[in-house]
Amino acid sequence: VLALLFVAGFTLSAPAAAQADPAVSALPQSFLECVSSFHERLKAPGASPVAPFDCTSAYFETVPGSAGNTAEMVAAFNEALDVADRYIDEVLAPEITELLASQNEDGSPDFSREFMLRNVIRAGRLYGSALCELHYDLFSGGTIRSIVAGSCGISSRDRLIDDLTRLHDQISAD
Repeated sequence: VLALLFVAGFTLSAPAAAQADPAVSALPQSFLECVSSFHERLKAPGASPVAPFDCTSAYFETVPGSAGNTAEMVAAFNEALDVADRYIDEVLAPEITELLASQNEDGSPDFSREFMLRNVIRAGRLYGSALCELHYDLFSGGTIRSIVAGSCGISSRDRLIDDLTRLHDQISAD
């Protein structure tokens, strides 16, 4: 179960795409509202420094079982990670890819940058997975280790989404 906890992928998206794409509309409304609010804070005049992205953490707290026993909490961590990964993969990554293509004079895909973007996402997930496996291992014995590792997974996804969202907004501002 724990190995599955950190394998999931993630996609981010701008609020406009989230409303237009049926796959995105399947994401929880509370998560999408949090994402929209984060985008607005980033774009506000004098917005730097903006508090880090924390929508996966906030969503986790709304999942039934997030305050339950260990098995319920692990299931809630998995659900929150799934939402975050779907946002990265179905919304954010495609939008960044489109923005990268729009920077070409002819609007053609920029395969080199798309490859770099995929590597960034993959590396972010691998880093989070390795870090959380270490946290899990440090708490040998007892059920707290699953909670520590799950919390680590949520934090690592939030950091990855934060980085990708800021990249998205930087590219769209250029």
